[in-house]
Amino acid sequence: MSDAILTRHPRVCEIPVPPAGDAPPVLALDFETASMSRATPCAVGLAWIAGGAVSGRAYRLIRPDCAPRAWCFGHIHGLYPDDVADAASFPEVWADLAPHLDGALVLAHNAAFDLGVLRQTLAAYGLPVPRLRCLCTLVTARRVWPGMPSYTLPRVAERVGFRFSHHHALEDAEAAARIALGALAHTGTADFDALAAHAGVRIGALGPEGYVSSVRGR
Repeated sequence: MSDAILTRHPRVCEIPVPPAGDAPPVLALDFETASMSRATPCAVGLAWIAGGAVSGRAYRLIRPDCAPRAWCFGHIHGLYPDDVADAASFPEVWADLAPHLDGALVLAHNAAFDLGVLRQTLAAYGLPVPRLRCLCTLVTARRVWPGMPSYTLPRVAERVGFRFSHHHALEDAEAAARIALGALAHTGTADFDALAAHAGVRIGALGPEGYVSSVRGR
């Protein structure tokens, strides 16, 4: 059997979620979804930040609760029903994720989408909503680097010297983390709260009471 047959594509190679630490973390998050419903995540990637660098990474496939005929984004992220047929369900994956997200500062590029996936999927499964803060790296990048022709994730990641495979949940999460770290360095701010204040971006919040998005401050 050839090496090509034995080699699994990175999009189906999971990286376990590590045990949660004691302190609330800073982490970047990215979901890929199977269908038009945001409550159908099929993959999640996480990249933790500590000590001014990406300190950990995790990637889980998720078996979404939708019919194969509803699957419509495989051509974008490269995942199809057969790829996740044996994957864990969202509640099973959430049992590992929840301790990391509760109390965390979550970074995401277009955070409204990824937090929307989280909110709607939690609601679909009747799972409790964690309490976290969120900072959108898309909104932040527009303030930190004005005048760029595009603020797509690949373009902004290239601005901070990071190249990656787009629409892979782990790679997208790490790209968001690298953008946030690049924005810290560019502005000379000490932490992400200071970065948000400097850039005039509101840090959003999610909790049992509801969701406040991370947007440009008024």
